[in-house]
Amino acid sequence: MTDQDGHHQGRDGIQSRTAHSSRNATLVDGDNPVIIQNSTVNIIAGDYVNNSSPRPEEQEVQQAQLEFLEKVKRHLHKKLCEVQGLKSRPTAMIVEPDSGMKNAVEQSSDNAKNQLGRDVKGIDLEQIHDAMDNKPSRHVMVLGEAGAGKSTFLKMYSLAVSEGNVTALHDIKLVHFVDAAKLQFQTPSSAFHLFFIDRLAQYPDTKLTPDQAKAGQEWIENNSDKFLIVIDGLDQCLEDFSKIAYPEISEMTSAKANDLITNIMSARIWHHARILTSSRWNIYWKLKSDQKPDKVIALRGFDDKNLITAALNLSTDGITMLDQLRQTSPTFLAVCRNPMFLKYMSTIYQSDRGSLPNNLSGLMSAVFRNFLHLYDIDDFENITKLAYNGMLDNLFSIPFGYVKKLGIKPGDLNNFCSPGAILEKGFDNVTSHDTFYVFSHQTMQEFCCALHVLNLKKNEIEKFAANSLNESRMTLTRLLLYGLIMNNKVTNPMKEYLDCGQTSIDDCRNILFAQLRCMIENGNLCDMQTIHMIRECGDDIIRQIKNDVYKIIINEGDLLQHDHMVLSIMTERLSPIREVWVWRFILQPSVIQCVKDCLRSADSFKASTFDVKF
Repeated sequence: MTDQDGHHQGRDGIQSRTAHSSRNATLVDGDNPVIIQNSTVNIIAGDYVNNSSPRPEEQEVQQAQLEFLEKVKRHLHKKLCEVQGLKSRPTAMIVEPDSGMKNAVEQSSDNAKNQLGRDVKGIDLEQIHDAMDNKPSRHVMVLGEAGAGKSTFLKMYSLAVSEGNVTALHDIKLVHFVDAAKLQFQTPSSAFHLFFIDRLAQYPDTKLTPDQAKAGQEWIENNSDKFLIVIDGLDQCLEDFSKIAYPEISEMTSAKANDLITNIMSARIWHHARILTSSRWNIYWKLKSDQKPDKVIALRGFDDKNLITAALNLSTDGITMLDQLRQTSPTFLAVCRNPMFLKYMSTIYQSDRGSLPNNLSGLMSAVFRNFLHLYDIDDFENITKLAYNGMLDNLFSIPFGYVKKLGIKPGDLNNFCSPGAILEKGFDNVTSHDTFYVFSHQTMQEFCCALHVLNLKKNEIEKFAANSLNESRMTLTRLLLYGLIMNNKVTNPMKEYLDCGQTSIDDCRNILFAQLRCMIENGNLCDMQTIHMIRECGDDIIRQIKNDVYKIIINEGDLLQHDHMVLSIMTERLSPIREVWVWRFILQPSVIQCVKDCLRSADSFKASTFDVKF
């Protein structure tokens, strides 16, 4: 195949300029050579055999392109080595994010928009880019909340494509995996420079030479249909995609990361490339129509079979741990279907065979204390300071220069934050501006951010609680902060870490409680995020507000199993409730008891739509 510029596209997309020859040439067609006399022949190893040799400059270009492809593949292998051999994966569902929800979306709070959507059907990993409704799926987005396993899922898919195990992408010759968090603090650059030259420079053995970069850019421009780009964590970009308009730019235009990403998603850059992105739900609603994916996939946690497999992979006592959770806290067991939280729970179970946490803030507190003990850390204030400032600036891969401006020495991080570059010297000797620091997981940075709030002055906490804490990107931080401060079962084991702040626990509790009352609008609880947060606060707080709540109104899409359970528990604890109203309720065996509990505790239970699944 020859493109419009006279370049032949070979099996790997390696290009060769047309070579004119008056000699005979042999076209290889299976085992049957065909003689072409006095013809113009495209010289390309593997497709054609020409009796005349390529010119030296053509050989150099071909060789540079092969070296470029090899370095990208080597970089991918470094990214994917952790998922090789993994068998358990979270349940993936094709969803319609706003099906039948348009009016509800307009009326919903920002927090309620985190999970609006309707499950359509389950999907296997290998089917992600399959056509849907006879339409190609060029851009697919994987959505999920904290700890849902998005990064691992994307890596498993990238591995499957690179090994040729995805039928819909059998023609893909190049897979490139990019962490969106690593695109922060970038000066304007071209798409190829940002996504390839900068990213591959992370490792000495994948850094591109000028010739390889030039040849690679030409390969990408002429073979975008053979290219899958995977961008993990759009919610970790420096900007949140809320700009009214983004400039239309081309491959060669220098621009900031978000401008480049939006033009890739809208097919203005690398027009025919297949794309896979991931994010928490809040980013989906901020994308413009031309940036939105052709298909949306939501991760719903491990099913029973994969939950057991994953637990056993984490610990030989995995089954015992699950049984204990099932007996003591079946509601929190549903939370632990999320891969990251299951991993955290396994860590705590192996270090302390006593009582297991029964809420998320309790789990994260136990993991935090475990980390401090593991790394022998006494002074943790710089760790929480970095987490707090990073969250305010939406930084999850934090450059050395930023750390330095906060007055923090890398040695102060005590291995709690790992450097994102291969270093020959110790932390205190790091001077490279390319070095960045990351927490073990975004959820740990969010917990440390919540913990740092007590290090603020009282007026600063009031300002933070009234403004930043209510942003959708702070949803998990808010839940953890309320659990950490308001729930005595979480607060008491953390007292030694909370008492050293500038503001007392009681003062902080009063500030948060005042904000909580503001969330109860005219006696209504209006979204699942707030309901989860109130449950995180514990029974004492629930008793204090129960007389203020008359109705529970949920304008969201499909409720997850955990949502059903929490809804029934909160309906019971807040009773008497006049009315529980949900947008769409799915009746299936696992939630029938939840419905019965709601009916016992509320005067009426209504839903716009009831679906039955057995």
